[in-house]
Amino acid sequence: MDLDQVYRESAPFLRGVGYRVCGDVSVAEDLLQETFLRALEQMTSAPPERDDLLGIFIRLAVPALQSRRSRSYAGRWLPMPVQTDLGGVGVPDAVSANATLGFDSLLALEELEAQARAIFVLGEIAGHSLPAIAEIFALPLEAVELSLVDSRLALERDGRYPTNLAGSSGIRTLVEGLATLSGSGAFSFPRDVVAPRLAVAFDHGGTCNAPDNQSCSPGAAANLLQGLLNHGKAKPEVQTAEVNFAPALLAEIGESPEGEAERLAILFGREPSGMLSRIHVVLAPAKLRALSFDGLRPSLGELL
Repeated sequence: MDLDQVYRESAPFLRGVGYRVCGDVSVAEDLLQETFLRALEQMTSAPPERDDLLGIFIRLAVPALQSRRSRSYAGRWLPMPVQTDLGGVGVPDAVSANATLGFDSLLALEELEAQARAIFVLGEIAGHSLPAIAEIFALPLEAVELSLVDSRLALERDGRYPTNLAGSSGIRTLVEGLATLSGSGAFSFPRDVVAPRLAVAFDHGGTCNAPDNQSCSPGAAANLLQGLLNHGKAKPEVQTAEVNFAPALLAEIGESPEGEAERLAILFGREPSGMLSRIHVVLAPAKLRALSFDGLRPSLGELL
């Protein structure tokens, strides 16, 4: 087996691990290329095994995640969304169940320290053996076991353990009925499907002067969405899409001073009870690169 074949067979797995560890498909791709460059430099005769590549990859991924977290950013950092209804285009290959690609699951992983997150992804999601994980991190086996237990308990305690909530038919039905236009042209949320308070998080992708997290009533959240979509166009161009295996809204809301389209993605999260509880608004252009804005149309009434 030559290195090209090793790349074809190992790259999907490594991309999937990298996206879950770093939350960014672009970073995962950069790490993948660096991994194979280093593997090529170290190769003597036989091409590396996938486990060898995984060790190089993870040892690159943890510092990359730590570096991202050390940069100053006043707002809440959100994962880079990926579109999952494009027939595989731009989607990180699944390591295991689609559940672990859900936005809620990625946000849950954000609660973990960088090394603990990498150990959790390898052990709980990728199914890597504990002795192999211990070897990658040069840790005693007991330390790896303890890290997994601590991470599990922390996520379960906060109700954030990665699950398939985002991809369930319930959340799909919920979001498809969410943004409806009344006679006045305003958004409204059905009371029976929305929590009393909604957490709204924005990701501008850089530093910002004002807090980017808001807790508001369903009415205020609906007004906020309407204001966002009417920011620069009398008739904003909006479409629904499947993002991280859950329904989302993609919109073109205006034009920048440089003449570039201003776009955003609105994603939704729910509580285990099924009530909508979170709205995630991604505005950073770099974060929107894995989404397709083709087919946008200036009609909200036909969408949902």
